[in-house]
Amino acid sequence: MNEKEIKNLADCIEKGTNPVEVAGHGRGSTHKGYLTWLLNSGHWSNAPKAIELLVDSPSITCSQENDRYQEIALNWKSNFTGPFWCEYERRIGDRNSRVDLLLCTNNENDMDLPIELKVDDDLEYSQLEKYSSGREDELGLVFLLGSSSVRDDSYHNIGCWKWITVNEILAAWECLYDSMPPRGREWYNSLQNEALRLNCAFEIENYDRSICNNDNFEMWKYGFRGEKHLNFSKLSSVKNVLYNNRNKEVSEWELYDTRNNTVLNLKSKTYPWKNIPNLGENKYYWEFNDDKFVLKVEYEKERGDNGIREWIGRKQDSFKEGWSWPDGVTLLPPRRPKSNTKWHISVLRWELTFDSAKSVADQAIKIIESVSNSKVLDN
Repeated sequence: MNEKEIKNLADCIEKGTNPVEVAGHGRGSTHKGYLTWLLNSGHWSNAPKAIELLVDSPSITCSQENDRYQEIALNWKSNFTGPFWCEYERRIGDRNSRVDLLLCTNNENDMDLPIELKVDDDLEYSQLEKYSSGREDELGLVFLLGSSSVRDDSYHNIGCWKWITVNEILAAWECLYDSMPPRGREWYNSLQNEALRLNCAFEIENYDRSICNNDNFEMWKYGFRGEKHLNFSKLSSVKNVLYNNRNKEVSEWELYDTRNNTVLNLKSKTYPWKNIPNLGENKYYWEFNDDKFVLKVEYEKERGDNGIREWIGRKQDSFKEGWSWPDGVTLLPPRRPKSNTKWHISVLRWELTFDSAKSVADQAIKIIESVSNSKVLDN
């Protein structure tokens, strides 16, 4: 990404040149309106081709690679013929469930195609379960149009639904861009803006700080929809670096949302959630909480304290002095766990220098290796 692309993004937001951004890319209703109009063969002659490309396109989800998906997708393509149109908020599956979009045709085989839209929220398993009621062998698509594209909690293995991210839609429809009506290009261009935000958050922030010469990143100028949107974008980039790192022992991470934080949690086989010696099933683990790196413990609340708070206090004292942390890393003052703390407790927290995905990933790996090699947590 170059400075010209970042400046064009800022100009688009400031001048309101893209109606999708003006209406709000983060609002599901914006996409519902645009796609209801666009996915109509009377408005866009290549709309059938566009849907077929999405059904066939490579995806980060695996469902379309299995034989069952291939069979159902082939059956759908064979029967979903003729002109079609798109309706919104239609009932499917459970009689109380309404899917965001439904592609409809006059075909007597009733091969209507449901499409669920998610921007920044995750898709609950129960929601898809209701949509799939009575139609477990029918095709469905989920468009992930914002930070949902990078969240691991957006995906569920149920029925024959296929998840399609921002980057995947852009790749599949690039060949059709010239044939799109103006409203379609507006929507596609807004997806390009979102891809920049999701893939290049560090570069955008560094650019903004350089031209403003201060520490306050005005994220709104570039279309970021709040701290969580920004944190998901950054931590997704960090996750990609960690995954591609030559040290495969720390490559398996899961990115998801909690009520309080954006979380990137280490799930690898080498550094899993490990049992704390002599404290039953209590475990310690590593994760990012927004822009902090944290060593945490999970304890069995129903069994009582069982010495876990005393163990935490001893470990916090062990790391007060005599430790050398990587450049740009600061060990924050420990917070003693309160008596009413539930389930997950922070043991140590580090403030990292969040200037690039690579530097953040490198700092985290060095902290994990330093603490793990010390064996302090093993007694």
